[in-house]
Amino acid sequence: MNLTRILPFAAALAISPVALACSDEADAAGVTPDAGGASAGATGDPSGASGAGMGGADTEPLDPQVPPSNAAEMAQWLAAFESNGWAEDWICEDDFTEKTDGAAAIHVHGANRVCNNRALAAASLSDDAQLPSGAAALKFVERGIYVEVKVGEESDGGKGWFWYAPNGEVSGTGLASCTGCHSAAGADDDHPGLGDYVYFQVK
Repeated sequence: MNLTRILPFAAALAISPVALACSDEADAAGVTPDAGGASAGATGDPSGASGAGMGGADTEPLDPQVPPSNAAEMAQWLAAFESNGWAEDWICEDDFTEKTDGAAAIHVHGANRVCNNRALAAASLSDDAQLPSGAAALKFVERGIYVEVKVGEESDGGKGWFWYAPNGEVSGTGLASCTGCHSAAGADDDHPGLGDYVYFQVK
């Protein structure tokens, strides 16, 4: 799968997360990066030149199916997602689409293209069931990529999810700017979706 259309900025990803921040207004409001959210460019080569799918010399190899849960490694992971062909093993929409189901407030990101890792694409939820740790989604928008990845067995009011906003503008676990919106996923007709903080599932 050729992602050159939606990753024109890949070479410039040497910057710093979310977390699918629930609104760009929240980003603009100055939500600050987490303690681990220093500029990712300071951590090394974002292209993965240290080895295909590898982190830095002192880190574990990057997992093609599970984005890292810190800002420092996310830029490197996103660059590797394209350059190493990892997208082929994700389940993605063919193109950007407008999501219009439910309330307008849940579509603040505008037209986007969603990719789910295999764990999220295969999941089915009923009642109060939760997604497994490692379930993850990428949301491509005009200005970059949002990421959400479940990092705990329990969602714990959103604290079990890591969120990353385009270019690392904000990131962290349990961010109110993200969980405040995503917590309602699947709750009712105004908030359709899979549930457990996921609005849009790609199968």
